[in-house]
Amino acid sequence: MLRRRSLISPAAAILALLVATGLLLRLLALGSKPLWQDEGTSVYYAQLPLQIIFRSLCDPHPPGYYVALQAALAFGRSEWWVRLPSALGGALAVQANAAGLALTPQSAQWVVIGALVAALLASVVVAFVVRRSAVTRKWLGGPWGGVLLVTGLLLLALWGVAPRLYSVKRHLVVILPYVAIAVAWTLSSPAWRCPCQAQRIALALLVSCSFLSVAAVLLVPKSVWRDAVEILAVESQPGDSIWVDEMNAPVFNYYWQDRRPWQPLTPERRDALIASSPTERVWLIGDVTQYRNVHATLPPGFLSTRVASFQYLGKGLEIRAYDTGTSSQPIAQPSQALLWGLTLASPLEIDCH
Repeated sequence: MLRRRSLISPAAAILALLVATGLLLRLLALGSKPLWQDEGTSVYYAQLPLQIIFRSLCDPHPPGYYVALQAALAFGRSEWWVRLPSALGGALAVQANAAGLALTPQSAQWVVIGALVAALLASVVVAFVVRRSAVTRKWLGGPWGGVLLVTGLLLLALWGVAPRLYSVKRHLVVILPYVAIAVAWTLSSPAWRCPCQAQRIALALLVSCSFLSVAAVLLVPKSVWRDAVEILAVESQPGDSIWVDEMNAPVFNYYWQDRRPWQPLTPERRDALIASSPTERVWLIGDVTQYRNVHATLPPGFLSTRVASFQYLGKGLEIRAYDTGTSSQPIAQPSQALLWGLTLASPLEIDCH
C-alpha cells in the first residue's frame, strides 16, 4: 500500500511555525512605544515625492524601503502602521538563517542545525531581536535581501554570466551574504559546544533585557509628546519661532501632524536668527541638557527677565518661551557654548488658529 507523502516537510512546517511566531510577537503591542529619532526621520523621508525617493540610490536612502513605508502611511499614521513594514520584514528574515544549510556538507549539518536552531529561536523570542526588528529603520530589510542576493548570485554563477553582468564593486557588494555565512560557519564549528551555546544565549537574553530596560527609561512617552504639541497649539501665536533640539525634532514633527515638516537651517542663517531675534517669541522644546550654559554670552539676567513660560513635561523634556523680540537690548553674538544650547535645533513652522 502506497503511503501518502506530505506536501510540507517537517522542517518547512517548523520554519513556518517560527516565522508565524516571530510575526505574532512583533505585531503584539507594535504601536505601544513612542517613536524615537531615527523612526521620525524615516517617516519624514517616506513622505517625500517618489521622484525624490528614487533619485538617490544609496545605502542611507534605499528607495524600496521608503516606498513600502509610504504605502503603509497611506493606511494610517499611527505608530503601528509606521512600524508594520519593518515588523513584516523582520518576521520574514527569521528564515534567513536556514539558507546556510544548503551550503553545508552533510557530515557537518548536525553542528550547523544546532547553531541555526539557536539563531532561529533567538530571532523569534529574544526581546532585543524582536524589539529591534520592529523598529522603523531602513536597514531592516538586510537579512531578507541577503537571501535574495545569495539566490541570485548562485543562479548567475551557474549560468556563467556573473562576471559579465557585475562590475567588481557590485560583485563585492553582492557577495557580502557569503561572508556572513562564512562567519556563521566559523562560529558553528565542532569546538562550539553546547555549554558555550547556553552561555551565549543567556548573555543575549541578559543584554536584551538590559537594553529594553534602559530604552524604557530614556524614551519620552507618547503622552508627553502629545502634551507638548497641545501646549504649543494653545499658547503659541502665528509667526512665533519654534526650535526643537536635534535629537527630538524628527519625533516632534511626527506628533505635530498636519503641519509643514521641519527643515534644518544653515549655520549662518541659524546664527543670524538667534543673534537678531526677529520674532516676538521664541519657543525652545527639547532635552534639558541641551540648554545648559545658555546664558554664557548674554548679559546677566537677560533671559531670566524675558521668560514667558517654562514647563517641564517629564523624561527630560521641557518647553521654554522667551519674549526676546520685545527687547531693545541686542543679543550678543552666541559663542560655541551658546550654539550647543540653542542652535542644535531645527525650526518648525506653526499655523495656529
